[in-house]
Amino acid sequence: MATAFALLTLRVTLCEEPAKANPPFANKPKIEADVANDIVFEAAVPLDPRREDWLRSELLSGRSEVWARMQAERSLAQRVSELQIQCQLTTDQSTKLMLAGRGDIAKYFRDMEDLYSELKPAATEEITSRRDLSSFLVKPEIQAKLMPLKNRWRSGLHGAGSLYQGVVKQMLTSDQIDKIVLQLQQRDQLRLTERMMTFIVNVEKSMPLTSAQRNKLLLKLESIHAKDVASQKSVEVLAQAQLINRIVMEELNQSPEKDYRHAPMIAAMKLRQVDLEEFLDAEQVKTMIALQRHWRLNVPLLNSLEESK
Repeated sequence: MATAFALLTLRVTLCEEPAKANPPFANKPKIEADVANDIVFEAAVPLDPRREDWLRSELLSGRSEVWARMQAERSLAQRVSELQIQCQLTTDQSTKLMLAGRGDIAKYFRDMEDLYSELKPAATEEITSRRDLSSFLVKPEIQAKLMPLKNRWRSGLHGAGSLYQGVVKQMLTSDQIDKIVLQLQQRDQLRLTERMMTFIVNVEKSMPLTSAQRNKLLLKLESIHAKDVASQKSVEVLAQAQLINRIVMEELNQSPEKDYRHAPMIAAMKLRQVDLEEFLDAEQVKTMIALQRHWRLNVPLLNSLEESK
């Protein structure tokens, strides 16, 4: 009897659902970085006329003000960091730039609140449904008020007329500007070399080159291009005021496509037969001259160049 009771007790024990243990870290408070990530990657919030933040949602592409402020702060920090890498800002300079940039961010959201206060009476009267909200937002007079703020957000809060821009213009020393100029020149040379190499690869579709010939052609093209731009140094956009404007407007990293797109071909058009004979065989020289004529016929920019002799 005792044995039967023991077996019954064991069976009941096995059938009971075990107590659910709390998983490790279940009660661990969410760290600040996790919260930040949740905000940065939050889903866009649909426009809702019943919510008082419908204007923020419209101006910030459906995102919340918390998300927008964090994004603006992150963009500012990246901008100052890039300038720090380019010209070694002092701690005081970095601090002043961050303060000026945060002033621009605060001003944007103050302007947004002012616009909301201005539009709220008309919006409250006219908007009763989502359709009403859509109709309200597309009115020309409303768009005229929204677009300046939308454009400021899309293009960045530290552009023309910003506090950040003013501080940069007043703060950079001549030595820092020189460092930026040197980096610009080195970067542009790399981009030019990349264009030249791409051009040579296309030339090789018509006539294979040896490694030595390829290097010699590259040197020739770079030499001709250098002579072409030497006379333009006096009018280059390297004047201090113009350079600072480029720094502030974040134009330093924009590829000068208009300068480099045809640079290799223009240089190749100026290669004379005697230049080509230095490193190409007779058949290759004929092919290169034929390519020059083909480019002249098919690229309008090259029509004015004299034919190489």
